[in-house]
Amino acid sequence: MTFAIEFNFNTKQERPVSLDEIEATPASGLYYWIDLKAEPKATVRAFLERMQIDRLILDLLLDDEPPPRLNVFSSCLHFTLREARVVNDDWLTVPVEVVLGPHFMLTSHPAPVEFLADIRQTYREDFHEHSHSPGFLLFELADHLTQGYRLALNAISEMIEDIQSQILGETEGKMFREVHDLLRSLLEFRKIIISTREIVHELATRKSPYVSPTTQPFLEKKGVLLDRLSADVTTEREVLSESLNLYMGIVSHRTNRIVTKLTMVSMFFLPLSFLAAVYGMNFGSADSTMPEVGWKYGYVFFWCVAAAIVGFLVYWMRRNKWF
Repeated sequence: MTFAIEFNFNTKQERPVSLDEIEATPASGLYYWIDLKAEPKATVRAFLERMQIDRLILDLLLDDEPPPRLNVFSSCLHFTLREARVVNDDWLTVPVEVVLGPHFMLTSHPAPVEFLADIRQTYREDFHEHSHSPGFLLFELADHLTQGYRLALNAISEMIEDIQSQILGETEGKMFREVHDLLRSLLEFRKIIISTREIVHELATRKSPYVSPTTQPFLEKKGVLLDRLSADVTTEREVLSESLNLYMGIVSHRTNRIVTKLTMVSMFFLPLSFLAAVYGMNFGSADSTMPEVGWKYGYVFFWCVAAAIVGFLVYWMRRNKWF
């Protein structure tokens, strides 16, 4: 699906256009934003060739896994951004290829991208009221991307809070898998933010005919915001790790309590088992040398001794506050 808009900065007008209407050298004051969603590479290549982009550069631009850095060429700038969001508690990232030419900005992505959809809804107000150069599109790109990162971080924070609430209740083994997946997502998220921060910093500091000098200070502010987001992601990851350590401590404490109870139960049976074993091996023997075996009250005496032992152990354990 192709979305293309023509901006006329002389008359402050904008209109949708087709790819065939876009010229390599348009009239003064015209600028184009072309957004390609899930378009074949042949379409992207044909358009960029018509925009007089060198074929050697095209091979790099259309690479399956382009490096996440700013590539500076004589005819354009190229960089790869990556949207990150949480959908139904699942981590989702979508790469967005961006090419800045002298009279156009091209964005290409294999799947729907929310922050680009938001730009489509809001660009008109900024274009008519605030923009003085095509750089406003670049600022819109950085602004909505960082907002998307903040929303993704908020969603992850809620997931961490849910995990923390589960820790204090009955938990299942699948929680380990959830924590592991979330830790990996946070690590990937931090890498995405850092790479985006480097690209935004380059755009804000490098002199280029494709980036307006009036836009660069605003981009630098977005770079500072990305630094804060990176620190927040690191903090959330530490909180999640500490939550996992807390869970392991709770499990260990519960295990120790169970072992303690089993130990106390065994302490009751150890002396009783000893008495039963000693007297049991002589029951019924004709030449028994134990007078208690033939004693009339021997059976009752045995249970009295057993009860006394149990009573003493209960008193001793309570006195030592074992239970």
